[in-house]
Amino acid sequence: MKKEYLLRIVLIIILFGIITYFNLIPKVITVTFKIDGDISNQNTNDNKLFFSYTDKDGNTIKSKEGTEIKLTCLSYFNKGCKLNKLPTIDIKGHIVYGFSTTLDGENVDVLNSTFYKNITLYAKIDTKKIDIEYQKNYGNIILEVENGIKEDDIKEILETLDTIYEYYPEIFYFNGKIFWLMSNTYNELLESHNSHIELTSGCTIFSNSYNNASFRYNSNNREGFRTLMHEVAHSFDRSFQNHISQRDDFINLYNKYKELANRPFYTYSYNSPQEFFADAFSSSISKLISEKTGKNLYYKYSRIPDEIKEYVVSVLTEKKEYLKSINLIR
Repeated sequence: MKKEYLLRIVLIIILFGIITYFNLIPKVITVTFKIDGDISNQNTNDNKLFFSYTDKDGNTIKSKEGTEIKLTCLSYFNKGCKLNKLPTIDIKGHIVYGFSTTLDGENVDVLNSTFYKNITLYAKIDTKKIDIEYQKNYGNIILEVENGIKEDDIKEILETLDTIYEYYPEIFYFNGKIFWLMSNTYNELLESHNSHIELTSGCTIFSNSYNNASFRYNSNNREGFRTLMHEVAHSFDRSFQNHISQRDDFINLYNKYKELANRPFYTYSYNSPQEFFADAFSSSISKLISEKTGKNLYYKYSRIPDEIKEYVVSVLTEKKEYLKSINLIR
């Protein structure tokens, strides 16, 4: 009887060990990103997906794999897995406005989703093609400048973005594109039924679902940079699991400054913490760049309170440390 009892205990221990062992071996889950049929069937050399990242020496790496790319992650104890980065979709002259599980499906919030099995996601891409003169990568963001924009203005755009990226690369590590467009193209894009974009200001169209910012060329470049940083701020805000604009310490700043008759950094109607943060961020970046280089990105920041600027610096540092921990930046 005693032997039988001991045998049962041994078998239970062995069984427990087997279960533990197999749980410790993670399940490999593959997430496949594909370009939708309409775009890939055009058979142009521009229809490539690449997954961009930065190596330990700070060099940007591009891994091109035709019209699809597979990313893998590990699921321990059947808890599923999450991706901490997305593939950048480089299809010259096209807007990507999300991912879905079918060609015409709803957008999937990939970075906030848990995957328990292999899945295929389709990049949702506007079918309108823009004639692009110049293209450049900043972090995970692609700048595209339309053909027809003056060389001096392209130079100014590049110099400004180069400066911001040199000092604050963490701003650019979400996915999407920045388009600098001629007025007619801008208007056509705005009217396109396929664009899935919305008007947010006089010189910008912006897709909340996939971080696309487009700028009308006939607006002032200085104002364009202010608006660009405002729109980028919304994506930067959403890139934190607990949005910055929802944090108690930021709400305290918002409540303190929102009712001032003379706005501290821009003449805006701050009807939400999200808009307040976007302008606080935009003005702070200009102030910070001015302090480092003496160059003014634009002229709406002169009265920005130090505590707001310091708050923006703190969240920039928070994001930078996270990106360093996953080896995206040095």
